[in-house]
Amino acid sequence: MTHFSRQQVSPERIPLAVREKWTSALLDEGFVPFPKKFVRTLHQVFPMMPAMEELAVVLAIADYCRPNLRVPPSRQFLAFLAGLEQDRFDSALQSLIDKGYAAVESEFDDAISIKLSGLFSVIQEFSMRGVPTHPTQTESPSSSMDRAPLTAATATEEVVGSNPASGNTNAAHDFGA
Repeated sequence: MTHFSRQQVSPERIPLAVREKWTSALLDEGFVPFPKKFVRTLHQVFPMMPAMEELAVVLAIADYCRPNLRVPPSRQFLAFLAGLEQDRFDSALQSLIDKGYAAVESEFDDAISIKLSGLFSVIQEFSMRGVPTHPTQTESPSSSMDRAPLTAATATEEVVGSNPASGNTNAAHDFGA
């Protein structure tokens, strides 16, 4: 079994704006930028549990994304970054793939390259919709929860007229490239 250790980062090296929001104890392993549109739309993008495991997988993928990446991470290392056992990581990743939020671009030996273009399209769609409507007095909360979540394919078609499965998206960033 491979042993991983977390890299320590001096919080003083992190931008002041980030240090103002988080404690030094939380930042001593670094941070992953988290778009405000994503924060605003989390409950829409991930309407049911196990949303937090899916979010951990997304953030692990984002955490590993770096300019000029030469070697993609392993599934095992991404599971480590997400704080999940390998089978839980794989299950959450498969759920993201099934929703169209993530796509495995390539997998060779132990390295995996994952794109999140579909997720970016959904976040953009939800952010363009404005404030979400809440259940009315005549509509029970459970009936609003029964609505199917927006998938990457429907969001992309609605917003940009493309399909992430075909690789044709207008998403600004891809991870794992």
